[in-house]
Amino acid sequence: MIQAQDILTQHSGAYLSVLSAFNQPPGRIRASVAAYPFLDFADPGYHQAFEKRIFDQPQLPAEIVTAHLGSMKPGAIVTSATPPERRPLMIAAAQQGKFVEFLGDDIKLYPMRMLEEGVKTPADLPKIFIYHGRQDSAVPYQGTEKFEKTLKGLEGGKEKNYISIQEGEHGFDTLDELTLDTPWLKEGLEFVTATWLE
Repeated sequence: MIQAQDILTQHSGAYLSVLSAFNQPPGRIRASVAAYPFLDFADPGYHQAFEKRIFDQPQLPAEIVTAHLGSMKPGAIVTSATPPERRPLMIAAAQQGKFVEFLGDDIKLYPMRMLEEGVKTPADLPKIFIYHGRQDSAVPYQGTEKFEKTLKGLEGGKEKNYISIQEGEHGFDTLDELTLDTPWLKEGLEFVTATWLE
């Protein structure tokens, strides 16, 4: 049997899925599915250093990030790393609030800002199905709720967004009991796939 995790976007891919929905020309992408994406970069967790128990890990030293930055060779491009090779780096960067610093200022990297500042409207977007775990320690689910409220507050936004907040940690959708017939997942997928039949 095909499991939900076989077809759904996971981890940073969810952020990239939403980013693609926002940055491709209108009509190019018909639907976006995002599992626990980064969305609300105004959240202090993304730009301030304080204790964050990500995956129940203790606070890692800031030196993990500074040592990595110091080891980077100018012009070198890394296209992949085998997990969990960079997991400590990701956790330390998150705990140190480095995400916004690393992303930079280009508004095209911030879907929430694009909506809030009128750079994008619901008419520009495909249907978006986002799901998130309420106990997510890596990406706070409140960002998904804020995104939903922001989008639905705009004219035509209610028709573009389906959000499902479930109980669970980051990665909860990889559980064996989750299938394509799980009600909340089935409803979300029906929401986005309906556009392919129009």
